[in-house]
Amino acid sequence: MDASDQDVLIQGLESGEEWDSSTDVAPTSVSNQIIDGIDYTISRYEDGSFLAAGLEVPQAADPNARAIQSCATSGTSAGVAYRTKCLIIVTNGATSAQFRASISWWASGTSIYDVGAGFVNSDVGVVSAGNFSSSTAPGTTK
Repeated sequence: MDASDQDVLIQGLESGEEWDSSTDVAPTSVSNQIIDGIDYTISRYEDGSFLAAGLEVPQAADPNARAIQSCATSGTSAGVAYRTKCLIIVTNGATSAQFRASISWWASGTSIYDVGAGFVNSDVGVVSAGNFSSSTAPGTTK
């Protein structure tokens, strides 16, 4: 969008006008554009406003990478990709383990740091913060 269109839209908004993209007005065009790994559907309106909705483009990955989820932040800086305070979960069906960690990736390596909040759950018991309780049957511990 060019600067003059931006100025007109902002002036209208400041004077109480509603942008077409905030109403039930049909868009004049709809297109897709990939920007920084996000596939956006962009709806453009007669008044110059637009609405963009995007989904991350799927990338082939090691299935174990799916164990990383619920990160507090993520991004890339100076060629290093990072995720912070991620929940890492691994399970084989009978036993599962999870912990929180921050992770950085770069061309020649990986770093895992700020590891904590570990928890292991098993058919035979639970370990959390160094304490273990054994289970003899579902719903019972000793």
